[in-house]
Amino acid sequence: MSRILAVILNASAGDFMLEPLADLAHRMEAPVTLLHVARANSATPASLLERDGKAIEEILAALRARGVDCTARTADSGEDISGTTLAIAQEIDATLLVVGIVGKSVFARSTRWGVPTELIRRTHIPVLLIPPGLDIHL
Repeated sequence: MSRILAVILNASAGDFMLEPLADLAHRMEAPVTLLHVARANSATPASLLERDGKAIEEILAALRARGVDCTARTADSGEDISGTTLAIAQEIDATLLVVGIVGKSVFARSTRWGVPTELIRRTHIPVLLIPPGLDIHL
């Protein structure tokens, strides 16, 4: 059975991931686990964590409204966001990682040692990167 782990690194990524993720889940007939991995520490304002939690709940509700079987999880990564993500992927037996990338172009992100690149380097599970403005269904 296919299982998708959708990694939300930034709450704004959920907005542009929604349609491609719902389409992919339907095509694969796969449940989705939304994962928000945060570096919670004393420097992270509680309001930011609360905002991200609300955004995840909104994405979850929107996916369910589109008929997607989904759940949500939040994890504190410490310093290793990729390692935390991969541990959860293994725990749920994920067959695909979907990551929304924000801020830079796909090329710029892929040439740095950011989280998406680390995920690709460290796993045997296929990784799909979704950039902002993707206007196609997979």
